[in-house]
Formats: sequence, C-alpha cells, structure tokens
Amino acid sequence: MESGIPLDEGIMKDKDERSFIQQTQESRDKVVEEGLSYLRSVLDGKRVVLIDDSIVRGTNIRKLVNGLKNAGAKEVHVRIGCPPLIAPCYLGIDMRSKKEFIARDKDGRIKTWDEIAKEIGADSLAYTNMDGLKKAIGFDICRGCIDFPDGYPEEMREDVIQLFKMDRQGIRAYESGDRC
Repeated sequence: MESGIPLDEGIMKDKDERSFIQQTQESRDKVVEEGLSYLRSVLDGKRVVLIDDSIVRGTNIRKLVNGLKNAGAKEVHVRIGCPPLIAPCYLGIDMRSKKEFIARDKDGRIKTWDEIAKEIGADSLAYTNMDGLKKAIGFDICRGCIDFPDGYPEEMREDVIQLFKMDRQGIRAYESGDRC
C-alpha cells in the first residue's frame, strides 16, 4: 500500500442492506448491528484506520467505531471518501431532511470535523476534499448534497432552493406532495 500501513480485515459484514435509507432510527440501528462481526484477534491493541465512502446520519460509523473499540482497538481513525454531506439530495437518493445529517447541528450550522469525530467516538476524522473526490472518480458529479445549492446543475438550483426552504420549515420535501 502507498501509505505503508498494513492492511487487514477486522470486520466481517454479513449484509448488503444500507442503514441510511431506513425510515426510523430503530430500523437503522438494527440493520447495522445485525450484519457485523469483529475479529478480536486482528483488532486487539491495534491503531485502526477505518475507511468509508460517506457519513449521512452517523448511525453506521458510530456503531463501527464502538464495535472496533469493544473488540480491543486502542485507537480508531476514520477517513471518509467524500466531503461532508450537508444537504438532502433532491434528485432521488433518500436523504430526507438537513436535520438528519451528522455534519449539521440542530441549528443548521455545519460542524467541525473534530465535533463529528467526538460524536462518533473516533480518535480522528478526515474527509476527502472535492478535488480529491473528482480525481478519484475521474469525472465531475452532482455535488448538491456537498455544496448546496451551487453543486446542483444550474437549471435545477431554483427548484432545490425551494425544496430546502420547505425543509427549513419542517416540511420534508419528499412527503409534502408539493413538487417544484
């Protein structure tokens, strides 16, 4: 590996179901807990770097960090393959309300990486920046959930701003029946 950090598999995942699309927190917790096993023989006493594609609500990553530490990892450092998600995707991915994103506090302020790391129980947290994401995937993408509203295609920005205003009033855009 380019980093020089040894690679080993310390988590066994038994399910492909995604937790962030579940309707309730209880359902999200259940999906995460049922599908994971931790290998103490690999993790005990180790400093672990946990890599994931994104963090939406934090349910999955919080459980992973806790499970790694319970299996004996002495430190868990989290690295995320895209910038922090800060807004709902209004193009069909079920990320409903900005209030549900771990990267925002209850007042809508975007949290620091250190605040999020503390919330998920990690020793450190870092995200890939937008240039790194573009380089990794080789092309430009919609960035509405990362860079709101400028990340959306120009022809959609006015519509997504209206949906975001509805969200700000506590009306989930997908449940209102009022499409822009």
